[in-house]
Amino acid sequence: MKFILLIILLISVISLSAMEFDFFGYYEHQSSLTFRGNPEFQAYNKLRLDLNKDYSSSITFNSNLVFQTYHGFKSINLLDYIPSETVANYAQQIGTPVADLAEGFTDSYEDEIFLDNAYLSIYEKHFNLRIGKQQIASGSGYAWNPTDIYNQKNIFDPTYEKRGVNALKLEIPYSSEGMISALISIGDNWQESTRSIMLQQFLLGYDVQLTYARKLRQKMDYYTMLESSEDRDLLGISFSGALLGLGFWGEGAHNLLSDSEDFSQAIIGTDFTFQSGVYVIAEYYYNGLGNTEEDQYGFNNWMEYFTDSTNLGRDYLYLGDTYSLAELIEWSNFIIINLNDQSISYNPWINVSLSDNVALDIYGYIAIGNNKAEFSQFENSLAARLKVYF
Repeated sequence: MKFILLIILLISVISLSAMEFDFFGYYEHQSSLTFRGNPEFQAYNKLRLDLNKDYSSSITFNSNLVFQTYHGFKSINLLDYIPSETVANYAQQIGTPVADLAEGFTDSYEDEIFLDNAYLSIYEKHFNLRIGKQQIASGSGYAWNPTDIYNQKNIFDPTYEKRGVNALKLEIPYSSEGMISALISIGDNWQESTRSIMLQQFLLGYDVQLTYARKLRQKMDYYTMLESSEDRDLLGISFSGALLGLGFWGEGAHNLLSDSEDFSQAIIGTDFTFQSGVYVIAEYYYNGLGNTEEDQYGFNNWMEYFTDSTNLGRDYLYLGDTYSLAELIEWSNFIIINLNDQSISYNPWINVSLSDNVALDIYGYIAIGNNKAEFSQFENSLAARLKVYF
């Protein structure tokens, strides 16, 4: 069936090319080796096809179609990444042997064919309108974005492309340096639709953004296996600019919940490039949903970590540097520290530009921490990612 779909896609691409669509994209392959017990191998192949067309100076269409296949080990038991003591306590409280829990907490990687983006943009003198599945970005943070209510960010690879969100986006410039944006991501009904409005202004040398958003927050209690929902209203601010020759940015959000306790999240960061070409970055993250000690991490906290990318701790520090080893080779080091449980994620990267359109990344994950801490639950790993643009 997937082969038939691929043939249909290729025929469609040829037909679209004949209609003068701009056709480009990339192929990506990643292979990784993890070291927990017996080494395990996983790989994926990803083909992204981009089709764009300008109908006039004010109307454009953009779309991205993605094919992705997985190889090697294709399923993980989430319980393997939770401290054994926490799993045992959970099993005891719900009256189920640990061995019987695995099936309900197994995640599988399935081959995918999906429409990543497909949207129509209309540019007029007094407004811009974008309709369809599109990428949405909010906030100035690098590793974390407290004001972004639409996306979940992978802090171990924060610059990797985000998936599109089905939405309507209206932008109204009110001056040469200011704009109001309104977005709605349509759900099954109005209550389940995510809405936001943003005011962007260049002020005193800084790009400043004020955000209000409303989203239906879904929560699962894994002890009762009951799902609940509540309204979440986000009030946020972000800025980016320069201070004393350093790049300087900040972002914060206060979340008002209809049933649970309100919480706040915030980041502040800086970066600098030395004359030698060495680039350094630092970002601090305050997570009002987090805990101050690893003994406070409950089973529900761990599951939210996997499903919603909600970090377990209260305070984090992200540190990084990048410098050239040779003309086309860069070495980077990224460290994420949970300041509460003292666990550390160390991610070294080597980026090699093989040609103008071919890039190779080789990177690793090294975990440091005690057996209850956040980052020490993941196995050390080594991966290589090859990307070819066309």
